[in-house]
Amino acid sequence: FTQKIEVWHLGTILHLLLTRKKYPYVSNIIHANLKEGTPRLYTIEGRDDSKTYDKAEVAKEIQDLVLAGELPVIPPHLDVGHPAIKAIIQARDAAMTYDEEKRPRARDIANMLIKATSQLTLKEQPKVSS
Repeated sequence: FTQKIEVWHLGTILHLLLTRKKYPYVSNIIHANLKEGTPRLYTIEGRDDSKTYDKAEVAKEIQDLVLAGELPVIPPHLDVGHPAIKAIIQARDAAMTYDEEKRPRARDIANMLIKATSQLTLKEQPKVSS
């Protein structure tokens, strides 16, 4: 592993914290039936079709998305215009830059977030729901 790969992982962590999801790129984990041993089925974020994928298929689909430079979808319920959320999205996008040569260092991502949070007022703090 290189430091640049670790920065990519930082981007996925930022995405997961922002979206409160367990996996980036996966919209839903669907249990077609609750019987013991039934495989989980998944859907892919941003896909308009209702196709479901098994674990191996979803891994291949996600690999294809990553190799194409696609970023995980930001859920529509997030207020992407809010300065704090916008800052996290920008940091995530920078950290998940596909081209390793263009991907910033972890310190650069930290500085982006420090700068953005220092500009927030108490009034702008996002509301956190439980």
